[in-house]
Amino acid sequence: MLLDLNLPLIGGLDVLKQLVKDHPEIPVRVVRSQDTTSVVIECEKHGAIADLLKHSPRDELLETMREAINGLDEEEERSPESV
Repeated sequence: MLLDLNLPLIGGLDVLKQLVKDHPEIPVRVVRSQDTTSVVIECEKHGAIADLLKHSPRDELLETMREAINGLDEEEERSPESV
């Protein structure tokens, strides 16, 4: 899932916390507008990867999503439930 931290009605970090609580199996990549270490650390503390800045080049966004999908595919292959 690609999650924007700057949401209009609720904080993206609040959404992240609830998402991780309810669906820990869903990998989350965070899109952020601030290039600050504290934002990255806070997101990673809750299980997300905050590696994409808003206004990043399109190919960087696509590569980030490919990596997330490939990671999910690899996780499913290792899961005993998929056997």
